[in-house]
Amino acid sequence: MSKRAKTSPLSTAAAVVSGAAADADAARTLHERGKERSEKLLEFINYSWTPFHAVEEASRRLVAAGFTPIAEREQWSVKPGGRYFFTRNMSTIVAFAVGAKFQPGNGFYMVGAHTDSPCLKLKPVSTSSKSGYNMINIETYGGGLWYTWFDRDLGLAGRVLLREEPGKEDSALRHRLVKIDRPILRVPMLHDPDHQPRMHGGLVIKHNHNQRYATNSVSATLFREVGRRHGLPVQEFSVRNDMPCGSTIGPILSSNLGCRTADVGIAQLSMHSIREQCGTDDVALAYDHFLAFFREFSGLDAMLDVDSLPPPDIAGTIHDTPCNHMH
Repeated sequence: MSKRAKTSPLSTAAAVVSGAAADADAARTLHERGKERSEKLLEFINYSWTPFHAVEEASRRLVAAGFTPIAEREQWSVKPGGRYFFTRNMSTIVAFAVGAKFQPGNGFYMVGAHTDSPCLKLKPVSTSSKSGYNMINIETYGGGLWYTWFDRDLGLAGRVLLREEPGKEDSALRHRLVKIDRPILRVPMLHDPDHQPRMHGGLVIKHNHNQRYATNSVSATLFREVGRRHGLPVQEFSVRNDMPCGSTIGPILSSNLGCRTADVGIAQLSMHSIREQCGTDDVALAYDHFLAFFREFSGLDAMLDVDSLPPPDIAGTIHDTPCNHMH
């Protein structure tokens, strides 16, 4: 028999303190990274009032990162190891990187997001006046929380198409982006604020059995496993049955391409309102999770083949006590 060594209370306390200090350092590092990435994200969001501005800013950033712009109307010269992007209608942007070891027939992985967001859009005949006020005619776009737009200073942004030389019939047509970053409009009314789920808990996997979201048990499991392997938290969300549910690009991609799709997002307060809010930690966690997705998903996807036939001896391995009823 061996003599069991006694543990000193002092050494146990030191271990607890050491572990707490390590947790505090990890949390501090996450906050710092979250702050840095959130500032960069806010720079992008604050410029990208419209899909056109979002695509313009994304194009600038992609060029700075070494991506080559290409056009859908031209012949492509895409090479292994290259990075490229193109735009459509200046409201959609697609960027892709070709692996240095890519072979025709290999698969690909992608992350997608909207360039648009709920807003108030001008109608074609937009100006009017009433009771001494100059007004504009608008319509709502998207599933916004419209009461959050009341009594707020509003600017104006979008795209205009015009002639290069006004008054000249054969003058070329051009499009220009417009952004008036001044308080020139207001919708006068007050409503109570809204509340949405908590933040700082990692990416949220969104579920809806009516397929407003494309997540299923397989794609959700794979996405959770990516997070588990890297120590990244994941949350789950389902819309209540008595509430309407919006949709995403997930069902469109899933139905048209037949690819496994998980609809995920960052938890927000007042989503679709004019004052959305998310946690800085979640920005860093989302960055880490998507990075891990590109690194890990290929191997995980190969491990899970739900369409393969079961082993031949699987029949009869489930033993049930007979109920002795006639069927």
